Amino acid sequence: MARHRLPFLVALVCISLLIIAYVARLQRRSCTPADAACVVYRPHIQLAIITSYYKSEYPDRAAEIDVSLASLIANPLLHQVHVLVEVKDRPLPPFAIVNPRTKEIVISKRPLMGDYIQYACDHLHETGHRVIFSNSDIFFDSTLDYFTKIADEVFDQTFYAISRWRLDATGKDIDTGAPGTPLGMTAYPFPTYGSYDTFAFKPKTICSDKVKLKDMVESLNYTMGVLGAENRLLYEVRRQYPEIKLVNPYKDVRTVHIHDSGRRGSTWSDRVNE
Repeated sequence: MARHRLPFLVALVCISLLIIAYVARLQRRSCTPADAACVVYRPHIQLAIITSYYKSEYPDRAAEIDVSLASLIANPLLHQVHVLVEVKDRPLPPFAIVNPRTKEIVISKRPLMGDYIQYACDHLHETGHRVIFSNSDIFFDSTLDYFTKIADEVFDQTFYAISRWRLDATGKDIDTGAPGTPLGMTAYPFPTYGSYDTFAFKPKTICSDKVKLKDMVESLNYTMGVLGAENRLLYEVRRQYPEIKLVNPYKDVRTVHIHDSGRRGSTWSDRVNE
């Protein structure tokens, strides 16, 4: 009896595989930019990033900041690179000055979290760009193209806070110097200490209501690097715009933190407690 059933089972498996292949082919064929549910390249989308730049007193840390900025400028997925830099830290490195995609913005003091939001609203609200802002020691690989594949209907109603990946070439803990840290790039998803350093949003989503914008910017009166900074930002977004979805696509976008030097400023352990 078992031998008589074998051809039937083989035929059933073959038919099932054909059906699966046919459905997959239909799905690939029907997934176009016109479908909001599809994650597919959308050629009309342009990305702009806002970051900051400073000259560290430590050569190894200064090199990390330069490498991060150079990687942003070299990234073909970024249409514009807006760099906030204090007068005392000018000029930008030559590789940044000569690149036409670089926009240098001279500021009087270290930018606050709210300054990134305000700058996006003042300068990128009408350009149509999808805006990313990140710390000065962050770079991206080709997975940044994820933000060119999301439909406007989805992206415009979402605020993205992305857990960073860590690039480690030493195998030692950044704080203690103890061995055992994985080499290469490692994901550090929430709630790992120091989780977020990159955010993305569409300016029109939060810039249109000037009253809410002013309230939020005034509440974000701290620098990006302090502990708890990202949690306060997300709290303010949720408080002012409860309809906006908060998403952490760290598996889709590798936002890489480079800090092998271990150098930090005197205020790195400050915390946002409000």
